[in-house]
Amino acid sequence: MENIDAIKSLNVDRLRVLIGKLKTNTDRRRLLISSLLVLHFSSPTIVKSEKDLYTFINHIDLGEYLGIFDNTVNCILPDHQDNTPSAHIYYTDDGTPIYKCFGCNSARTITTITEELANCTHSEAINFIKNVYDIELVQSDWTLQQKQLLIDCANYLDTTDFKETFPELNKMIRTRKLHLQKMLIHFTQYVNEDLQVDGKPLFFASYNTLMDVCEIKDKTRLSQSIILFTLLNMLDKVQLSEIPTDELNKAKHISAKYGFKKLTNFYQFGEYGFKQFKDSEKIAITMKENNISLKGLSREYVLRTFGTEIADKTFPQYKYENKKGTSHKSDKATLKIADKVLETIENRGYILEKDI
Repeated sequence: MENIDAIKSLNVDRLRVLIGKLKTNTDRRRLLISSLLVLHFSSPTIVKSEKDLYTFINHIDLGEYLGIFDNTVNCILPDHQDNTPSAHIYYTDDGTPIYKCFGCNSARTITTITEELANCTHSEAINFIKNVYDIELVQSDWTLQQKQLLIDCANYLDTTDFKETFPELNKMIRTRKLHLQKMLIHFTQYVNEDLQVDGKPLFFASYNTLMDVCEIKDKTRLSQSIILFTLLNMLDKVQLSEIPTDELNKAKHISAKYGFKKLTNFYQFGEYGFKQFKDSEKIAITMKENNISLKGLSREYVLRTFGTEIADKTFPQYKYENKKGTSHKSDKATLKIADKVLETIENRGYILEKDI
């Protein structure tokens, strides 16, 4: 229980000594966190983003941290008096160790179990773990500047400046604006000067991740939002040719693993303002004049309405298909609609939208 007592009192020096003894006794000279990050007690470990920090912390050996190495132990949580050993440590698919008690049906990461044992806040728990394992979050001026730009972009969408200067753009994103703001704030933790293209941060996220971020349960709804934001110059999908080789290989591996037909997108954001949105208002006006609904916001609609250049920007992974033009099936359906419109007007003198 010595480790547990040190955690309860947030005693950094005591826990470092206890873990150091364990590491010496078990010949664990170092703790591998990932292929790039190695934890040493002799020198600080430097991480450059919040995401790297949380990844590092969440892969610390939880058994060593708690001083628990038996298969099953009595529950150590304060509100569970456990006379029959019912707790153990297991690992998730991504290698995160989890403390699990079947008696009180509780699951805790290294951070949450520290919060509970020490009765402290989340930030206090993070700082304690950082001090125990000598982890330093070091962010450059560029990183801090880019993070602030993302926050400023999210806030800009709520300003009078945006609403009055770009009224149709504001209306077009009205029901989806919160999705974009949540994405902007989410990506602040991923800003890393080692991952950038043309001076702007590069972000990679799966649809499942973005669905969680935006609190959307329907993948189609998320897809519509991303297409809308990209078309309106609020979000950039990075061309495959511009993605760093290592990151592109990771995306290819993920696509192959899950059988995706196309690679997961990489994203960037420009700085919101008049320069960024002067063409966006024109696009929003065209969409309004076309009575386009988000359900109808397809690749072929963009291709027909705005041309190949904007279609390539909105759907960069379909450059080959865009170059070929609209599909035969789509062309046939379009001609059929046009014939029916002309026939009805000829017979009756007019046609209503509901007729079409």
